[in-house]
Amino acid sequence: MNKSILIVDDDIDTLQLVGTMLEQKGYEIIAANNGEKALQITENKIPDLIILDIMMPGIDGYEVTRRLRAIEETSIVPIILFSAKSQADDKVIGYEAGADDYLTKPTHPTELVSRVEAALEKSENNNLELIETEKNVKQGKLIGIVSTKGGLGSTTLAINLSVAIRKTFEKSVSLTEFRPGSGSLGLFLGHQEGSSLRDLLDTPFEEINNDGVKEQLIRDGSGIELLLSSINSMNGVFQENSKHFENITTHLSEINEYTLIDLGSGLSKTNNSVLKECDEVLIITEPYPWTLKQTKELVKGISQLGVNGDAISIVLINRHRSETNVSPSDAEKDLEMEIDFIISPSPEDTFSAISRGKPLITLLPESIYAQQIMSIAEEIIQKGSMD
Repeated sequence: MNKSILIVDDDIDTLQLVGTMLEQKGYEIIAANNGEKALQITENKIPDLIILDIMMPGIDGYEVTRRLRAIEETSIVPIILFSAKSQADDKVIGYEAGADDYLTKPTHPTELVSRVEAALEKSENNNLELIETEKNVKQGKLIGIVSTKGGLGSTTLAINLSVAIRKTFEKSVSLTEFRPGSGSLGLFLGHQEGSSLRDLLDTPFEEINNDGVKEQLIRDGSGIELLLSSINSMNGVFQENSKHFENITTHLSEINEYTLIDLGSGLSKTNNSVLKECDEVLIITEPYPWTLKQTKELVKGISQLGVNGDAISIVLINRHRSETNVSPSDAEKDLEMEIDFIISPSPEDTFSAISRGKPLITLLPESIYAQQIMSIAEEIIQKGSMD
């Protein structure tokens, strides 16, 4: 596609002359005869380069340049000021306003084309450097944990899995719960009522950055970093602010090697946005026929979000020892897919761990539960090392 150039000049002859000259070189030309019209044009179409006269009625070229530089979409578009004003001070003002180059009228066509080509080449190189820089930003793994319904132990699993990844594999780990107004992560680990997530959700979207997210992380004694949800039910109003959650997720992934997100149950607007960004999704279910039917629909919904089937794992948690439980083989038939992990019931140990504000895996590292958690952690680390 041909590069587009916006030419802004109140002199019609100059517009036609410069426009024709550059069209012959294969550029797409857009014309404006004043600063106001130029700004309106850039609201709908961002040109690859702008040639801008200084002395125009209304908004002059200096002010147009300043305004373009203040707008994110046009902040890096190369601008060549083209003016009969040739004093050194005029050029200084132009460069201070944000211009990339300054040409004095009249100029030879060869020089004009040369300056245009140089500005476009420099802009393209800068864009390539920016893309390369963005590629080199550390991107950690995102693990989403979602249960078919409430009360299946997603928070307990998230805590112990995070600690296993941190302590056994020596990875930096963030753990958060995207459930404003109904947080339990802080309570389970003996921290005071958390407001760190609420504070981020109350921050203007464009002001959320890595440093701001880091400031809200709380270091737990286990070595993991926590972003806590409030237990104040009034904060539930933030729940559907999906763009904020997605933005926070992106920054978390740039801070630590692994970020685990307890998403609670079901597919809310927020969960839909976050799950699409996850490298791995753990779906928690239980061995009851009605829950397995719900789980099958949940898997279908997550797949429709574009999450690859290989990234989805089923975790079957036996919360209670019961003769009415469906066997793992029958559960796989109901789900029409394999169960990846099975967690044995340990209600007494879990209650004891929560009462002490400690992860169960650290209190009973040799228990069956700890071994089962370790198998999930090993699988996650192995998948991560293959990417």
